[in-house]
Amino acid sequence: MKKLLLLLFLFLIPNLGFADGYQSCKQLEKSEKRYLPDVVDRILTIESFNCSKKNNRVIGTYTHLVDPLIYDSQKIKNSFDKILNTVCKYSKKNLRKFDLEYSYYSKQGDYIGSNSYRFSDCN
Repeated sequence: MKKLLLLLFLFLIPNLGFADGYQSCKQLEKSEKRYLPDVVDRILTIESFNCSKKNNRVIGTYTHLVDPLIYDSQKIKNSFDKILNTVCKYSKKNLRKFDLEYSYYSKQGDYIGSNSYRFSDCN
């Protein structure tokens, strides 16, 4: 009986955190819908924020529309640390509950690249 209770406990704890993370993400998604799309400048538009579940993780994804002549996949990779500093400074509370992903597309809808951020990335 003790083994059954231990297994049930071990199964429920991660799933409760997963549900809480998804609810938190959905709350942010609802809040962000009021402000998006946000035209930052003629090169960058923050188009949307959406929540998804992948591999037992909750991911909040910001979709950016960019000028592909300025934002290529290498520039996106190189921006990881700069964006990580901002994410850790302003979104650390959210990162405790769900991962963040910044995805970049051309204004024609072609995928360019993305960066993903987890709580463990913050020092």
